[in-house]
Amino acid sequence: MRVPIQLTRKPIYLTATGAQDIKDVLEVASLRQLDLGLTAYNLTGGGNFTVEIETSMQNELANAELWTSIATFATITGTTPASKPVSVSAKVLKYIRWNVTSLTGTTPTVTFFIEGFGLQD
Repeated sequence: MRVPIQLTRKPIYLTATGAQDIKDVLEVASLRQLDLGLTAYNLTGGGNFTVEIETSMQNELANAELWTSIATFATITGTTPASKPVSVSAKVLKYIRWNVTSLTGTTPTVTFFIEGFGLQD
């Protein structure tokens, strides 16, 4: 059965790299596959933007060493709205979060959201 996923509950506006707030991570323990889409509405500063999906067994600490990257969306460049898909079928632990690993340009900003479906047995 397909289950809708909203990894971002609303569009996210960022001015620097960083990971999703620990209180907003998503539990996906019952899902065996994730099909997610990243949509960037506004990328300013003439640079690029890269997002990873990370997984962990815990949702209490944001420490990078407790989270493992399981997928990376293709890099988005330019100011035109863009969407990038990613599918994850292995190595998903109990929780997932997004992590913006690259946001380059002159005073860059980005607005984005991530949603999709999970496959449940």
